[in-house]
Amino acid sequence: MDINLVEILKKNALNITAPRLNILALFYEHTGCLSHDDVLKALGGVIDRVTIYRTLRAFVRKEILFCIPTANNHLLYSLQKTGTPNHTPVRHAVFICKQCRRIYPMDSIDLDLKKMPGNFVIHHCSVVIKGKCKACQGFP
Repeated sequence: MDINLVEILKKNALNITAPRLNILALFYEHTGCLSHDDVLKALGGVIDRVTIYRTLRAFVRKEILFCIPTANNHLLYSLQKTGTPNHTPVRHAVFICKQCRRIYPMDSIDLDLKKMPGNFVIHHCSVVIKGKCKACQGFP
């Protein structure tokens, strides 16, 4: 892993602790979104559920992670992408299959945010798209 996890925590004025390093490493090793339960399953023997919850909340507050609410009132977490140098807002989209409940990051979707009405300034945009994935439709 080329990412310096300690530097990420330092840059965000967070104390460097084993639970924070383990949770951050998990997100860098995993592509896509993780729920609190996913993190608990992966690190539950090492970190308790309350510490996981507090760490996820701190990472969202510091914009290391972003969260997306799902229809069943759960939150999904993923690494925050950085905006571009010309201050384009950060954009995230995920596709949730209603049949198999698998979550697919949609990094290639173009969300044109230049056409906002009025004097709104967007800092972050998250989109949840629901439907049926290609596997559940019978496509290879």
